[in-house]
Amino acid sequence: MFEHNGQWFILGNRSLNSLNLFHNGIREEGLKALYDAVAEQEASNENAPEGGVGIFRIVLQDNLFEKDNPIYHQLTTLLNNRNPYFENVETEGGVAGEAAGHESAENDKSDTNSAFEEEAS
Repeated sequence: MFEHNGQWFILGNRSLNSLNLFHNGIREEGLKALYDAVAEQEASNENAPEGGVGIFRIVLQDNLFEKDNPIYHQLTTLLNNRNPYFENVETEGGVAGEAAGHESAENDKSDTNSAFEEEAS
């Protein structure tokens, strides 16, 4: 529990790292709510207990929003930055992400969980 700008907050769950929301009918509004929740957790990291990274993987395949949705890309970027198993790899065209332990460089690495979502299929 901590105080910020005169308001008291209880820290969220920092032990949940992965959330499978495959085929849940999530629309853009739900996607925005997920982004807001992860962004809030990221903003409160300075008050988090030692070692509590929080959520860094959300499986969102087969939902009702478009993969080119800017909120989806913001969420994937935010999650990739939090993911201790995700590595940014320098490429000729810029930086591409790669999940550690997965060798498929041809996969779309802008998808936060591209290497992990294959497990849900």
